[in-house]
Amino acid sequence: MIYNKIKKVILPLLASSILIQPLFASAKGMDFPKPIDPASEAAILYDMDTKTVLYEKNADMKEHPASITKILTALVAVENSKLNETVVFSKEAVYKNETTSGSHIARGVGEEMSMEDCLYALLLASANECADAIAEHISGTSEKYVNLMNKKADELGCTNTHFSCTNGFNDDNHYTTARDMALIATAAYKNPVVKKMMCTKTYTIKPTNVHVDPTYLRNHHDMLTPYRTGKYLYKYCTGGKTGYTVNAGNTLVTFAEKDGMRLVCVVLKDSAKYQKYIDTRNLFDFGFDNFKHVRASDIVKKDNSLKKVFKDQKLDELSIEDKDITCPVNADMTKFSYKAMSESRKKGSSEVGKAKIYYDGDLLTTVTVNNKTLLLKEQAALKKKSISKNQIKKKNYIPLILILLISTGVVIGLYFWYKYVSYRNYRHKRDRHRKHPTKK
Repeated sequence: MIYNKIKKVILPLLASSILIQPLFASAKGMDFPKPIDPASEAAILYDMDTKTVLYEKNADMKEHPASITKILTALVAVENSKLNETVVFSKEAVYKNETTSGSHIARGVGEEMSMEDCLYALLLASANECADAIAEHISGTSEKYVNLMNKKADELGCTNTHFSCTNGFNDDNHYTTARDMALIATAAYKNPVVKKMMCTKTYTIKPTNVHVDPTYLRNHHDMLTPYRTGKYLYKYCTGGKTGYTVNAGNTLVTFAEKDGMRLVCVVLKDSAKYQKYIDTRNLFDFGFDNFKHVRASDIVKKDNSLKKVFKDQKLDELSIEDKDITCPVNADMTKFSYKAMSESRKKGSSEVGKAKIYYDGDLLTTVTVNNKTLLLKEQAALKKKSISKNQIKKKNYIPLILILLISTGVVIGLYFWYKYVSYRNYRHKRDRHRKHPTKK
């Protein structure tokens, strides 16, 4: 346990991009209590906005995920289909799942449902047949769809994850870690469609070509809504996904928001049936009670030290990257410091430098310093130059237009002159013929 030997507070550092290994640095004078040790074999508490690990336990240990697999199944589906597409349930999708003890909503062979209804059934009722039907609809087979899932996991930065099915059935080649699952869950939560579904408490599937009555769904997550019991309701919970198999034990992904902080908690292989809720609540309380967000702009201030670095620029034109930093609630604000560095602004960019932010000498993160006024001036100059070029082009066209008009006038004039002369000659010959009919 990373907290067992801690007597001083630990300040989580931000990973530079996608979190693969969490960074921590000790900082003096910021004591806070350690969390209640979860009973689960693996767990992680993760700040989704600042990409900061607030707590971890065996976060890189490979475990069976069970039905929290379906979070990635849903994310890949939303990214590769439209919600109004019609999904047809095959015999394989239906009977492969009805012969197991897994969750399902009793769909029939040939039944038709919208992709949207299938996804709600997948995430709220953990419907296994919907997972396979979705996969077959998008990729032709579940096996091909799983390849898309593993590719997506790789893109998200997962390093110890491999899925072999869409629903979470036990398989030696089907595993993940708490850390990787936090990355997957964060990506799903930032997708507005998947987030809305995971946060939905109830949903009704309209009658289909097989079911004449509507199908009512309730979210299985007892921290969001009382599915089996209301004992574990958590007012800051915004959604999540449950999971269970004999080999995986109880697994749980939960999202919660409070005072501007958006956290995700993952617990894997929890023992007792409801212990996953107790562990998750304890970790959320620990996170919300002991950490806060500090704005980078509250640390990197527009003062003389910034002016010294950006000598040729006005302070009121400079802006600091809109970024949060996670730190303990009792962090001493006087111990935050920064070091700014100017850079040559690239064409089409507002970035004019960077600022490294420190706490008591420890580097936390780096933010950009921007001057949008310079960018706006550049854009205005380019627009003016473009207008000027167009005006020049128009001026260059004027002589050509005049020449064309004159030439056209000359041609028309010559044409009518020719017609006039021809008609005059014709009249002359006609009049001579009338006066002297015998003459040729």
